[in-house]
Amino acid sequence: MNVVLWDRPIRAGGNLIFGPLAAKEFMATGWSEAKNGDFAAALTAILAAIRGKGSPDFAREHFEKALVSAELI
Repeated sequence: MNVVLWDRPIRAGGNLIFGPLAAKEFMATGWSEAKNGDFAAALTAILAAIRGKGSPDFAREHFEKALVSAELI
């Protein structure tokens, strides 16, 4: 498992998310009921980044898109 921090945190639901691990935690505990394809794509990208199999920047992009889709930012 890779501990990776993003260059800039993302504000989501009153929280600052600093990297893929925090994003995964937020998706598990702080997400609204609005889980859709953007949520699934973000989770897949985040898990890949945590495992060192994907780009943290790619995960961030998908996480932000999912947040917008769920109206959490």
